[in-house]
Amino acid sequence: MEDTGKSNRANAKSVATNGGTKRVKTNFSFFVKTVKNHFQGIINSMKSLVTNALSEGLNSVFQLSKHRARGYRNVDNFMAMVYFLGNDFKFSFHSK
Repeated sequence: MEDTGKSNRANAKSVATNGGTKRVKTNFSFFVKTVKNHFQGIINSMKSLVTNALSEGLNSVFQLSKHRARGYRNVDNFMAMVYFLGNDFKFSFHSK
């Protein structure tokens, strides 16, 4: 992976010297290279329509559980919090 700080400074310098033409070419070249390197994966994702949304949602629940479970004495209590937050419980309280 290249140092983005250097390339940003170089791009800023080229903008100052020739009006940004070199920067546009550099950014477009980087885009083309990225598409070429990941072309098959891009095509596969468009064909399959599979995303990682479910795993990201679960990770969100786990992170929230971990935050709320801070200070629990054992893993069982942490897992109970994960199950509690991961379900859509409907509580009905009796009113007098």
